[in-house]
Formats: sequence, C-alpha cells, structure tokens
Amino acid sequence: MIEKIFEKLNKLPNWLGFVAVIVGCLVSAIPSVLNTEPLLAEFNSILQSAGDFQYQATATPGFKYLVGGLVFVGEWLIMELVGQFVFSWAVSSRYTNRGKKYFLNSLRYSYGAIRLIYGLYSLLSVWAPNVFYYSADAVLFVVRTLVITLLYWGIRKECLNDKFVFNCYNRLYFIYFVYNGATWLLELFTNILSGQIDVGYAIYSAVMVVIVALCALAIYFTIYKKLKKEQEDARKIIILPPTSGGGDSEIFRGYGL
Repeated sequence: MIEKIFEKLNKLPNWLGFVAVIVGCLVSAIPSVLNTEPLLAEFNSILQSAGDFQYQATATPGFKYLVGGLVFVGEWLIMELVGQFVFSWAVSSRYTNRGKKYFLNSLRYSYGAIRLIYGLYSLLSVWAPNVFYYSADAVLFVVRTLVITLLYWGIRKECLNDKFVFNCYNRLYFIYFVYNGATWLLELFTNILSGQIDVGYAIYSAVMVVIVALCALAIYFTIYKKLKKEQEDARKIIILPPTSGGGDSEIFRGYGL
C-alpha cells in the first residue's frame, strides 16, 4: 500500500512536490507568526528599560509570515543537500534501480508531510505553551521517524536493488538513532553535571532518551528485521542465463546456494 502511494505521487507533475514543501513550511510558520507579538512586546520592554528609547519594534502580519515561512524553506534547502548526500553515500549507484529523481521527489512529499503535521501540532504553543514546550521535541522526533521509515519502505522496490535493501537501511538506521540518542544523553549529562540542575529539563532529556530507544526497538522488531529477511531471500535467488534453445531463465530458491 505504501509503495502504491509513492508510485502515484511520483506520477504527478514534479512541481507538486515543491508545492507540498511550501505548504508544509507555511503551515509551520503560523505559530511563529501568532507568537511574534509577545516576543516583540518583550523586546520593546527591554529597550525601554535600557534607556529613553522612542523606537518600537513592529512588524506587519505579512512580513512576519514571510520571515517565518522562509526559515522553514531554508531548512528544506538543507534537507535537499542532505538528501543528495544520502543518495550518494548510502544509496550508491550500485544499489539503485530507478535513480535520484524518484528518491528526491518522494523526499519532498515526505518533508512537506512532516512540516504540515508538526506545524498543526505547534498551534499548541499559542493556546497551551507549557504542554507544547514539554512535548515539542518528542512529537517532532516521532513524526519524523515515522515518516522517514514509511518513505524508505515505500521507495525501496523502486529505488533499491533488493540484494542490498538491508545494507542501505542498516547504515541509515545506525546513524539516525545513535545521533539522536547521543544528543539527548549529552543534554542529560550536561544538565546533571552543571552547577545548577534544571530538574524539569533533566527529566525531559531522560524521557527523550527513552523515546529514542523505544522507537529504535519498535523499528528493529518490525521494519529492520523484515528488510533483513527480504535481502537474505533475494540473495538466495539464482538466475541462470537462457539455454541455447532460447528457453526462459530458471530461478532456483534455497538449496543452500
């Protein structure tokens, strides 16, 4: 089912992938725009307390929205560069069947989905800022992990040689979870070893470490093991060239070959 979704998305005009990114970025910018006024009020208060300033920082709604959207567009441009690197490093030419275009177009739709989902959730920062503050990183990590996993699962048959489908995922899996786990462990130990411990943030960091570990385990026992079996089964297939009589190739499974 997931493969069919990405197949249909890639049949659409390529420019729609960019539209998906822009829409996701604009939705993500809404909370930033709604929260701008309190930030500007605090900034003006600081200016006034520093001296007799007549200047008042202001910004039109259109300008605030444009700036907020551009921040996420910049993040998307970084994602494009990362996608190019991932394709060249983890999905090297000997692995691919269909190429970079299918992969990058699918990546754009996936990034747009991440930004859209997280942008809608970020509206909590306006109406329930405390709830958002203590859940934002966790929600973003879970959403990103889920969408990236579905992306890989959905394009694997189109973009990857089935004899290397696990090797490629193993690289990405290891780097992704080690990086996120190490980052939050560092945050936790830095907080504990600091002179003034922020108990709330220490607990939050510990919870994030647990969430990263649980996501890694969940994916290991589902997608990770399935991909490993897919690759092992694919490597058991032996395709012989046609016989001199022009018959079909014979395919043998198993037999220890």
